[in-house]
Amino acid sequence: MLIFWAILSVGLLSLLFGLGLALAHRKLAVEKDPKIQEVEDILPQANCGACGYPGCAGYSVGLIVDDVGIDLCPPGGKKLIKKLAVMLDKEVIEGEPMIARIHCSGDLRTAKQKYNYNGINDCNQAVAMFGGSKVCSYGCVGLGSCVRACAFDAIDITKDLDVIVNEPKCTGCTLCVPVCPKDIIHMEPAKTEIFNSCSSLDKGGPTKKYCNVGCTACKLCEKACEYDAIKVENYLAIFDYEKCTHCNDCTVVCPPESIHAWMPDELKSERSEIALVDYAKAQLEKDNKKVEAKKVDTDSESNKEEKEKEKVEA
Repeated sequence: MLIFWAILSVGLLSLLFGLGLALAHRKLAVEKDPKIQEVEDILPQANCGACGYPGCAGYSVGLIVDDVGIDLCPPGGKKLIKKLAVMLDKEVIEGEPMIARIHCSGDLRTAKQKYNYNGINDCNQAVAMFGGSKVCSYGCVGLGSCVRACAFDAIDITKDLDVIVNEPKCTGCTLCVPVCPKDIIHMEPAKTEIFNSCSSLDKGGPTKKYCNVGCTACKLCEKACEYDAIKVENYLAIFDYEKCTHCNDCTVVCPPESIHAWMPDELKSERSEIALVDYAKAQLEKDNKKVEAKKVDTDSESNKEEKEKEKVEA
């Protein structure tokens, strides 16, 4: 009998507390602006935090309550900006789409290793052990911390630990950037086709010894570019995308092929042949000019010697 009354009293108390909570919920509830839910419904629901808010729900509140910009969601892109502009009666902001690029293409086949790493499968953990397994202190660790950070499955890793960005999938959310211990993931304009897939600041000699695809600062790309869009600084080729016309000339003359061009193979091949011929012609013209300049110098020197002899004889 005691068990029966105990169960009954607990049940009645539970019912009473439940009714109290239900009444409190109704009386103390804060009304949510229906506009917030409408905005949240059109957001990509990636909850990546690239906007600076804790997920899409937080950003929708920010848009309605704090009146923040409608261009803070990289995954949504231009389509989302246009939708938000119409819904919130704001001006459309045409921003430059950005994508992530990994400035290292050295893998197990092309870059020398100091040791075999068998620890935790995390780049930051691996770097804590003598800066990582690669001889190159600037190179990608290759353990996929950026792969796991990407919410859009836009980064792949090969069996040889070559980490590659799948550009069509990349939304520019920047989640991969802070997790890279080597700081070699850069956000760059999506319209650019060419970039240097190396981050080494070592001189050409050491770079050649430990990596077959590392930039050697040979300056051939700088010389080949007629638009002054490439400068070799601190032994590394740097692009000025404001000047770059994506002519592909630099990719042809790069000995280690560290400069990559994102374009169809057929177009790349065709443009490479043209670029190679143009570069050869330009080099021939430069050599001819040097030869002519030397002839002029030689003639002027010989004329001076003859005049001096004439003066002595006179």
